[in-house]
Amino acid sequence: MKSKKIILSCIVCFFTFFNCYSQDPYGTYEGEYNNVFCYSNGSTTYNSGQTNSVTINGHSVSTGLKYQCVEFVQRYYAFIYGLEIDQYFGNANSFYSGASGAGLVAYANGTIEPKVGDIVCSNGGTYGHVAIIRDVTSTSVTVIQQNWSNTSADLNKVLTRSGNTIGSFSASYSVIGVVRRQCTSTSNSEWDFTTNQLCWTIRQDAAHSDFLASDWWRLISRNKQPQIISPDLTANYSSFNKIAIRLSITATAPSTICRVYFDMGSGFGASCMSQKSVNFVNNVAQDIEFDIPSCASGNIKRVMFDLYDNATITNGTIIAIQWIKFKNVAQNVTVNCIADPTNGGTTNPNGYQSYTAGQTATINAIQNTGWHFVEWKDENNTSYTSNPYSFTINSNKTFTAYFELDNTGIEQNNINKLSCFINNECLILKNCGKNAMITIYNIEGKKMINASINENECFNVTCLKNGIYYLKVETGNKTYNMKICK
Repeated sequence: MKSKKIILSCIVCFFTFFNCYSQDPYGTYEGEYNNVFCYSNGSTTYNSGQTNSVTINGHSVSTGLKYQCVEFVQRYYAFIYGLEIDQYFGNANSFYSGASGAGLVAYANGTIEPKVGDIVCSNGGTYGHVAIIRDVTSTSVTVIQQNWSNTSADLNKVLTRSGNTIGSFSASYSVIGVVRRQCTSTSNSEWDFTTNQLCWTIRQDAAHSDFLASDWWRLISRNKQPQIISPDLTANYSSFNKIAIRLSITATAPSTICRVYFDMGSGFGASCMSQKSVNFVNNVAQDIEFDIPSCASGNIKRVMFDLYDNATITNGTIIAIQWIKFKNVAQNVTVNCIADPTNGGTTNPNGYQSYTAGQTATINAIQNTGWHFVEWKDENNTSYTSNPYSFTINSNKTFTAYFELDNTGIEQNNINKLSCFINNECLILKNCGKNAMITIYNIEGKKMINASINENECFNVTCLKNGIYYLKVETGNKTYNMKICK
């Protein structure tokens, strides 16, 4: 019995020692995630009485009591998203119920797929617990937190996942849900940045790290090329032809290049973008409108704006965004119709005609006497034989109507009898009789020669360049039309 008491005493002593001394001392640096440091609180019951703060864009932001779980979460959202949420929350068990007051959205556990950056909330114990999701798989959710084990294990605590349901921190700390910086406007065509800046990622180009926003719609340029990136767009914007942004900057910056890039599912690339040169005046809002290029004519996944100026926009320049929106602006396009040859007929419209993109355009070729319509050809040399021809016009188009001389009223047997050939600059007709009238047109329909000729005699055509011509022969009461080649 005595020996058993000694053994039991040793076990109690060991447990007490482990419980008291297995946590790292208060203030120990445990590691970091996205450059946000994680510290030990020394003990889950320890109250340092010290409020932490960080400097964001030149002013102090409170992040809460060192080094509680809520302090890390609030510091993370300040550094990564530029949000000052300390004023909206108290203990950890206030996060889920108070999310909307901070402009965040709370989702009950299991009702939405967990994502990196979400705040996992538990109302367990006296004060609850919160942590930041840093990794998600089909079967697990990994979080980073403060004041749980108060060791480096807090950097990567793995919770189980079943469907969208996140498992408990412990038996006493079940997960009630997640809180998320939520874009509520991805189903609309316009984002008002006074309420919806949370939808967008603000970053610098070189390091691709997040910008630090002083409020929900301002950002600071840190390396002269600020970028703002949309969330995944859930709506289909393929029907829009413009995207616009209203912004101002605290600098006079002439000839600043503003660009918008389109991600169609494979990431942003320099080949699918639109840009404008803008003359910024200090604190004067500019409405910048970009054409959506043909490479972005499908379902756009994300958009990204950036400004580039290698001299004027310096560190500390404030860029204030008011709104970003997709627009559908009626575009004027033209149809240009050409007759070939010009004396073969006319077109309607004759020359340029303006339309609104999306309208139905109808073109008509009207042949002159002795000519007939052959085909339309557009600027891509595509042939259309319908006349009139109707189509939906979305871009500038050019159509050429081709005409040819016809043989109306010619006796078939006489066609077979008449012959023509050119030899050594001589045009010679056979079986045309005396005093046959000839008219020669070039391929554009311009009259080149009009003269009288007898059969089998040489008519000099030195004045004609080599090429294709139309020959009209009138003899007696008969008319013959044919193509000749010199």
